[in-house]
Amino acid sequence: MNHNHPRTGPLTITVLVFPGVRLLDVTGPIEVFASADEFGGRYRVRVVSEDGAAVITSAGTRIGADLAVDDVRELCDVLVVPGGPEWETAIKDDTLLDVVRRLHGMARCTASVCTGAFLLAAAGLLRGRRAVTHWRQSRQLAVRFPSVRVQPDAIFVRDGPMMTSAGVSAGIDLSLALVEEHFGEVGTTPARYVERVRLEAAQVLLETGDDSLPVVARRTGFGSAESLRRAFVRHLGGDAGRVPDELPDDRYGHRHRHTRGHGHRNGDHRTGQAGMTPNDRLGLDFSKPELIVIPCGSRKLDHPARAADLYIGSYHRACRKAADALRPDRLLILSARYGLLDLDDIVEPYDTPHGATDAVASQLILEQATLRGIVRLDPVVALGGARHVGLVRCVWPHALTPLAGTRGMGEQLARLAALRGGHVN
Repeated sequence: MNHNHPRTGPLTITVLVFPGVRLLDVTGPIEVFASADEFGGRYRVRVVSEDGAAVITSAGTRIGADLAVDDVRELCDVLVVPGGPEWETAIKDDTLLDVVRRLHGMARCTASVCTGAFLLAAAGLLRGRRAVTHWRQSRQLAVRFPSVRVQPDAIFVRDGPMMTSAGVSAGIDLSLALVEEHFGEVGTTPARYVERVRLEAAQVLLETGDDSLPVVARRTGFGSAESLRRAFVRHLGGDAGRVPDELPDDRYGHRHRHTRGHGHRNGDHRTGQAGMTPNDRLGLDFSKPELIVIPCGSRKLDHPARAADLYIGSYHRACRKAADALRPDRLLILSARYGLLDLDDIVEPYDTPHGATDAVASQLILEQATLRGIVRLDPVVALGGARHVGLVRCVWPHALTPLAGTRGMGEQLARLAALRGGHVN
């Protein structure tokens, strides 16, 4: 129900928490509204759980609650319903769904973050409405709840009193849109306010979780570890000495060190002769890629498998090894069927080459990159053949292509070996 009553006091934000909720789905919106108060906004944020007790998030962090559902006596202006990785279990929890319905009935606006849309749909609150969730779960939302008009390309969607967002970072964008709707630009430039909110969300993740810096940067909308580092420096008044020297290991087990000033990073990984990187030997103009995109193998399987497990041919294995040697902040696979994939993404069996009628188009890849917040990464390296490079450059026109100029598979394999070993044969 949408209650349009005039308000004179602070706007009330109710954030629902439950066991297994994703940490940033909760803290991201809270940071937005709390930060708005520092710039002229007026919000009162309260965290609600079923029984008023603290809950354990999917990251293992405990979140306290301000009150139980039975203690909620007044209307709120916005109800935030976060998601979690175990959404399939959550939508079968009748008690949790009843809580969602009760709180919705006492809210002027109900907004979900990421897979929180599944809770709204399971509670019957999205029937006939437009909605969005994380792009990886968009098809599941459409299949499980056919009455919901899923908008897979949107960042966030508003349909009457209901709002849904595409992912963790999009949940922050949705909250920012609400602040602008309520209070305008709250006494600061939109860009600086957005960056500050994202930075505070990143600080929460770094302090309470064990995700690596590149993962935290991606989840909070910075795109890369270096972009997040620069934001820390900007908001610390240029005092880089207050930025930590080291941050958690990344997904490849490497350490990220912050620089003091310009030049190469303290943590550059160098191989080969005379302290030269593989890039130096090949004349590539970068010291460490923010992103490398490699091709996906076309292995026929009879069961779902990790995207990384499709590397069965010598060419694809060579691309993966070369990418690992370059030690990027992030490594993605470009699949002809599914588009951009993380190494651990589980995919259904397929045998779709690039250029086939059912292959992904460049527009979908651009949308995926936009939702992941990685469009502005630089430098980006594309390891693969002409079709692969063409798709990568639809998103990153200036992507570096170390295999350019090679003729045939033999020369490409030799170039990939050179990238691994730091020298050209």
